[in-house]
Amino acid sequence: AAWSAAAAEAAEGEPRLARRLDQLSDAERLEGEAAALAAGIADVAQRAGSAAERQRSFGEQAAKSQEMLGRATAKQTALRAELKTVELTTADREKRGSLTKRLQQFSGLAAQTEAARKERDAGEALREQAWRTMEAAKAEHGQAVAALSGQAERLLPMQGLLAHIGSKLRAMQASLPGWMERVRQGLREQQRLQLAAQLAAELKDGEPCPVCGSSERHISHAAPSAANETADALLQAWETLSGRCQQLQLELSPLQAKAESAVERVLESLQAAGRGEESAGVADLQSFRLPEAAAAAEAAIPSGIASRLEAPDPADSVLHPSEVLEHGKQMLAALRELTDLNGQQLAAADKAAAAARARCSETARRLEQSTASLSTQQALAGRAQAQFAQCQADLDHERAVWVTMFGPELQPAAAEETLQELDRREAAADELRIRLDKSVAYIEETTLAQQESSRLAQEAQLEAVQLTATLTAQRQQLAEKEQQVNAVTGGQPSAKLIQDAERELAALRDRNTQLARSHEAAQQALHQAAEQRTGASEAERAAAERNREAAGEWEAALARSPFAGADEISALEPLLQQQTAMADIIARHREQEQQFAAQIRLLRDQLGGRTLADGEWEHSAAEVERLKTENDQHLQLAAKADRDLESLRGKQERWNALEAKRLGMERLTGRLKSLQTVFRGNAFVEYVAEEQLVQVCRAASERLGFLTKRRYALEVDSAGGFVIRDDAGGGIRRPVSTLSGGETFLASLALALALSSQIQLRGKYPLQFFFLDEGFGTLDPELLDTVITALEKLHHETLAVGVISHVPELRARLPRRLIVTPSEPFGKGSSVELETM
Repeated sequence: AAWSAAAAEAAEGEPRLARRLDQLSDAERLEGEAAALAAGIADVAQRAGSAAERQRSFGEQAAKSQEMLGRATAKQTALRAELKTVELTTADREKRGSLTKRLQQFSGLAAQTEAARKERDAGEALREQAWRTMEAAKAEHGQAVAALSGQAERLLPMQGLLAHIGSKLRAMQASLPGWMERVRQGLREQQRLQLAAQLAAELKDGEPCPVCGSSERHISHAAPSAANETADALLQAWETLSGRCQQLQLELSPLQAKAESAVERVLESLQAAGRGEESAGVADLQSFRLPEAAAAAEAAIPSGIASRLEAPDPADSVLHPSEVLEHGKQMLAALRELTDLNGQQLAAADKAAAAARARCSETARRLEQSTASLSTQQALAGRAQAQFAQCQADLDHERAVWVTMFGPELQPAAAEETLQELDRREAAADELRIRLDKSVAYIEETTLAQQESSRLAQEAQLEAVQLTATLTAQRQQLAEKEQQVNAVTGGQPSAKLIQDAERELAALRDRNTQLARSHEAAQQALHQAAEQRTGASEAERAAAERNREAAGEWEAALARSPFAGADEISALEPLLQQQTAMADIIARHREQEQQFAAQIRLLRDQLGGRTLADGEWEHSAAEVERLKTENDQHLQLAAKADRDLESLRGKQERWNALEAKRLGMERLTGRLKSLQTVFRGNAFVEYVAEEQLVQVCRAASERLGFLTKRRYALEVDSAGGFVIRDDAGGGIRRPVSTLSGGETFLASLALALALSSQIQLRGKYPLQFFFLDEGFGTLDPELLDTVITALEKLHHETLAVGVISHVPELRARLPRRLIVTPSEPFGKGSSVELETM
C-alpha cells in the first residue's frame, strides 16, 4: 500500500513539478526580459526628460532672443535717428577742410613768426654779447701790448749795455798786443844788456873785444838777471790777461745773441700786434735801436765802474806796462761784473718777455676770434631781422585772406573750437556708425540664434514625443510581462521557486527510489511473476490514466487555443524552436508600430489637416532616396578630397621647405655677388681706408676736444679732407687753414696721437715710442699745461713719449730729461746729460 501510495504520489507529483519547472523557467526568462525592458524604459525616460528639458531651455532661449531682437531693433532705430542729427553735411565737410587748411597755414606762419622773433631777439643778444666780448678782448689786448712794450723797453737797454761791454772788451783786446810788444821789447833789451855784461866779464884788460875789436872799456855792465825774471813774469801776466779777455768774449757772445734774439722776438710780436693800426709806442721802440740803447746803457753805468773801462793807449810812453797791466785787470773785472749782472737780468727779462709775448698772442687770437664772432653775429642778426620781417608780412597777408574767406566774426583763435566741434560731431557720427554696424551684426546673430533655438526646440519636442510614445509602449510591455510573471510566481522570485521545485522533485525522486528499492527487495524472490503482471497491469493502468489525463488536458488546451485541430498543431510543432526569436520579432514589431504611430501623429500635427497624395509621397520618397544617394556620393567625394588635401598638405610642406632653402640660397648668392662687386678693383681698399680715416679722425677729434676744452672738433668732409668744427662758434665748419699757429699745432698733435694709437701700437711689432719735435713755443701757458697733462696721461707702460723742445716749462714738468749742450766755438764739442726728478 505504501508502495502504491508512493508510486501514485510520484506519478502525480513528478509531472506537476516538471510543468512547474517549465513554467518557472518561462517566468525567469520573462523576468530577465522585464529587467532589460525596465532598464530600457529608464534610459528612454531619461532621454525623454532630457528632450523635454532641452525643449524648455531652447524655448526660453528663443523667447529671450526674440525679446532681445525687439530691443535691438528699437535701439537701432534710435541710433539712426541720432546719426541724422550729428552727421556732417557736405557743406560742413567743405568748411572743415577749408578751415583746417587755412588754420594750419595760419598757425604755421604764426609759429614761424614767433620763432623768427625769438631768433631775432636771441641774435641781438648774441650780437651785443659778441660786441662786449670784442671790447673786452680789445682792452685786454691793449694791456698785453703795453706789457710787451714794457718788456721791450727793459730788454733794449740790456742789449745796448751788452753791446757797450763788447765794444770795451774789443778795445781792450785791441790794445793788448801793443802793450805785450812793449814788454817783449823791454825783455829783449834786458837780454842784450845781460849778454853785454857777460861779454865784458869775460874780457881781460888790454885784450881786444872779439865783437868790436876795441881794447878800451868805457861802460860797466851790471848783471840784469833779476830784471829778466821780472820781464818774463810781466809778459806771462799779459798773456794770462789776454786769455781771460778771450774767455769773457766767449761768454759775452751767447748773451749778446740771446739779447738780440729776445729783442727781435719782442719787436716782431709788437709789429704783429700793431699791424693794421697806428701805435706810437711800437714806432718809438722800432726807432730806438742799438746805438741809442748803447748810449743809454753807458750812461747808466756807475761812475766807479765807468772809470775803469778805458783802455790805455800803448803809444803812451809815460805809462809803464806793469801799471797798465794792473789797470787791465781792473777793467776786465769790471767787465766781468757787468756781464754777470746783465746775464742774470737778461734771463729774468727773457722769461718775462716770453710770458708777455704768449699773453699778447693769446689776446690777439681772442680779439681776432671775438671780431670774427661779432661779424658773424651781426650777419646772423641781420638775417634774423629780415626773416622776421618776411614772416610778419606773410602772416599779415594770411590774416587778410582769412578775413576774406571766413569773415571778421570768425577769428583764428575761435576757429580751433569750431574745428573741435566739427571733429566731435564727426567722431560721434563715426561712433554711431560703428554702433549701427555692431547692431546690424548683433541683430543678425540674434535672429540666427532665435531661429536656431526654435529649430532645436522643435527637434527636442519631436524627440520628446517619440520617446514618450516609445516609453508608453515599453511600459505596457513591461506590465504584460510582469503580469505573466506574477501569474506564475505569485510575486515571489522565480529563481527561489525553481530551487524549491527542484529540491521537491529531487526529494520525491529519492523517496520513490528508496521505496522502489525496498519493494523490489521484499518482493523480488516471491513475487517475480506477480510483480511482472502487477507491474504490467499497473503500468497499463498508469498509462491509461496518463493518457486520459493527457487527453483531457489536450482537449482543454485545444479548446483554449485558436487552432482547429491536432493536425494544425502538429504542422506548427517545428516552429516551437523559433519561439524566442519570434517573440523578439513581435516585440520589435510592436515597438516599431508604436514609433510609427507616434510619427504618424506628429506628421498629422505638422500637416495640420493637409493631405498628401500617393504620387507626391512616392515622389518625396524617391527624392529622399536620390538625396541619400547624392549624400553618399558627396561623402565619398569629401573623403577623396580629404585624402587629396592631406596629400597636398604634404606636398605643400615639402614645397615650403624647398622654397625656404631656395630663398636662403638666393640670399647667399646675392651676398656673394655683393661681395664680388665690393672686392672688385680698389673699391674695398678705398672703403677700408676711408673708414680707417674716419676712425682716426674720431679719435683725433676726441683728443682735440680735450686739448681745446671742447672748443674744436675734427671731421672728414666728402672729399676725404679734414675740416674744423667750431663748437664754440655754433658748430660752424671751416677749413683747417683758418687755425692759428698754436691751434694748428694742437690739431696736428691730436692727429699724430690718433695715428700712433691706430698704427704704431697695432702692428705685429708695435713701435712703443713716440717723439714730438718743437711746436710748443706757440702755445700759451694754459694750453701748454693742457698739452703736457695729455702727454703725461698718454705715457704709460706700453708707450714712451719723447719731447724735443726749448721751452723751459717742459723741462720742469718732464720726469726724465736728456740735456743736449751744443759745442763751443773755442772749446769742447757737444754733450748729452741725463737729468731725473
